[in-house]
Amino acid sequence: MLEILPVGTKEEQKELCEKVGIDHNPDMMAYAAYDNKNFRGISLFRIVGADCVIYKIKLVDGIDDYLASYLLAKAPLNFADICGIKTAIYMDDDKKLALDLEFLEKDGIYRLSLDGYFTTPCSRHGDKN
Repeated sequence: MLEILPVGTKEEQKELCEKVGIDHNPDMMAYAAYDNKNFRGISLFRIVGADCVIYKIKLVDGIDDYLASYLLAKAPLNFADICGIKTAIYMDDDKKLALDLEFLEKDGIYRLSLDGYFTTPCSRHGDKN
């Protein structure tokens, strides 16, 4: 079963970053993906002013798990929304994932309004009837 969990300590975050080959930044927060207790990947993000900034979504080399990537990106958005943050910025290289999460690109910056993102998600798609 796939689980997305907050990383509990900065030491654990550092170890997980090393496992996927990315730099550790102790100023960032992180979520980790596990499948049957096996580490699959990590997301790194920060709250910067009034924005949630997703910096990196990285899976373990050799793992191709779109759902894990998607949920690793979605978890920080949920955290930010619960904290009252209403805008997210996506800075990872996987722009397809950003678009799948409904980020909109303008002038090279991918932004997402979290206003109603989790409470009324279908309202952004308009009436299909």
